[in-house]
Amino acid sequence: MKDVLIRSYAFCIIFYFLSSCNFQDDQTMSSTSAQKIISKIIKTQERELPKEVKLLIQAYPEFLIGFNDNKLIFSDSTTMIFDDGINKSEQELLSSSDIQDMFTYQYPKGITPPNYVPQNDPGRVRNGLFFKKIYGSSKEEVIKNLVEIDWCPELVGKKIKVTSVNNIHLKLQKISEELDKHTE
Repeated sequence: MKDVLIRSYAFCIIFYFLSSCNFQDDQTMSSTSAQKIISKIIKTQERELPKEVKLLIQAYPEFLIGFNDNKLIFSDSTTMIFDDGINKSEQELLSSSDIQDMFTYQYPKGITPPNYVPQNDPGRVRNGLFFKKIYGSSKEEVIKNLVEIDWCPELVGKKIKVTSVNNIHLKLQKISEELDKHTE
């Protein structure tokens, strides 16, 4: 959480500096407006955040900088509603979920018993707008972030394309290297 605060304060300082500058295309912001925004962001970071918001900020540190008035704040200063406050059926969770709804079902922890039958599928509840904001809202935007990695060179020996957003390619490369060590 300390990293989130430091990142938010740094963002606030940069934002304040930029807002006091005159831009060539006449897009200026009064320092009063900038101070109000900065004040809101700092107050947000100082109070307790919902557990799910903390997890998202930790998972997407390059994209999410805060939370205020039930909205996630992105590094480009856009916002997105976190919880629409609507209780949803299972079908509605799949078809019209908000960001908070993605945390409705929990992944089972530990070793899964052999006869385990899942009651729900946590990974299916997704807010499409959130992921489009992170990974790209068009085929072209997604493609420009793809990089090729060697997937399990010893076991599989294939090159695959994965996103570089959030350093996923580096994480998958490490997983690939670890899997290659286990030939069983």
